[in-house]
Amino acid sequence: MRSIVPFLAALLFVSSATASQLEVGSEALALAAQQTIQSYCADAAGDDVTLAAESVALVSALWAQVSAAADAGGEPYLLYWRGLLGECLKQSEKAEEDLQRFIANAADTQALASLVRDASRRLKRLQRNAGVLSPRPAPVPPESVVLLGVGGAMAAVGFGLAAGAYAEGSQLFPGLSNLETYDANIDSYRQNWTAERVGIAIGASGVAMLTAGLVRLLVERANESSVAKARTKRRRP
Repeated sequence: MRSIVPFLAALLFVSSATASQLEVGSEALALAAQQTIQSYCADAAGDDVTLAAESVALVSALWAQVSAAADAGGEPYLLYWRGLLGECLKQSEKAEEDLQRFIANAADTQALASLVRDASRRLKRLQRNAGVLSPRPAPVPPESVVLLGVGGAMAAVGFGLAAGAYAEGSQLFPGLSNLETYDANIDSYRQNWTAERVGIAIGASGVAMLTAGLVRLLVERANESSVAKARTKRRRP
């Protein structure tokens, strides 16, 4: 089990800083926020209830202190750290607001460029988790790829064959009414008639495979959407 000494030392620092809030500079608060997030955020979300409670208490105390300093006109980067502390405590909406304000206020400050980039990445992740941004589309299932690809090819070849046979048979059909040309045309006409029916059968099979592939893809997407909505509901209080 982790020693309680580091926790007590950090708690003493926060408590003393809170008592003399105006004397604590923005840089000291930013450093304390960075160290606290690195040391206690994982434990705040851990399975050890006692350790989680201690970590949440420590992070919450520093969050309040950073928040008060930011509201009192502290350095712009305090909004960044307040957002990260809020994110650590699962206060997603407040974290989003702080990160958005920080990005808007510090976008043109070169010294804060790296923090702005990190804030942008975190903001997108928070919005995606909350359902504001659409997640990246999942790849098409292999079975759907096969059905759509093979079905599309069969439909194109089959109906192409049927169309060609029909066109050629239409040219031969008038010759069947003439007894002199009947024998010469009937065999070719029958071949084209057969090719037309085969083409239609192949094309219809292709359409059936296309339909099956589309249905499978829609079912997969519907299942993914249901899972995503269920996860979003579980995240919200």
